[in-house]
Amino acid sequence: MNKIIVVVGMCGVGKTVACDYLESLGLERIYFGAITFEKLQEAGLEDSPENERMMREKLRDEGGMGVFATLNLPKLEKLVEKGNVVVESLYSWDELKIVQDKFGEQVVTVSIVADKELRYSRLAKRDIRPLRGMKL
Repeated sequence: MNKIIVVVGMCGVGKTVACDYLESLGLERIYFGAITFEKLQEAGLEDSPENERMMREKLRDEGGMGVFATLNLPKLEKLVEKGNVVVESLYSWDELKIVQDKFGEQVVTVSIVADKELRYSRLAKRDIRPLRGMKL
């Protein structure tokens, strides 16, 4: 039975780096947040922090806090049939419960933790969605 490794943690802890590593070992990868970008494209909207936030909030208003898991279940089902999967960008308890309810013991949750100052330092330096104007 193939496993689904769900990687969780605060922004800047290194979730993407951990997922990159697991993917390099041969795991299939799904980025739950990609739904936001797909929906922006469908709506003909520019990919900007403001539009991303608006779309995330709209999707959650319409589909609840578990909407990203619900929308990604078909992709996740196909991937786990092929092999072990790593899930990146799971942000709510509802999302985790939806995945656990669907896949049961196949789901392994890994939480990554890092000191606040380290996270803020990383966030200030990153190219994608950096946090600006932060005081350490």
